Amino acid sequence: MSEHPLYVVCLLWAPLGTGVVARLADSYRAHPAGMPHRLVLLCNGYEGAEDERLAAARAAFEEIEHSTIVLPAPVFDLAAYRAAAQRLAPARCCFLNSFSVILSPGWLA
Repeated sequence: MSEHPLYVVCLLWAPLGTGVVARLADSYRAHPAGMPHRLVLLCNGYEGAEDERLAAARAAFEEIEHSTIVLPAPVFDLAAYRAAAQRLAPARCCFLNSFSVILSPGWLA
């Protein structure tokens, strides 16, 4: 096992709205990952700290321990994943996009 932490990075794309974020958060809550990890919300396309969509995204995950990375400007998915990987290096990362829905327990193991 690597000495570096494992992160699950959930890309949240603001223009998709809060419904997809809530669906991802609900599925994460309902299905334990099966291995230790740290959850990171990777917020892309939000318009600053006062963006109501950002507050709603954080609220969807409020009872789940997590950290948040808010990208300063909207970027395509791969650029967002790269920014997170560089920030979290040398950790191992599992990336989920905005449309991800976790379907079973032990999904990360």
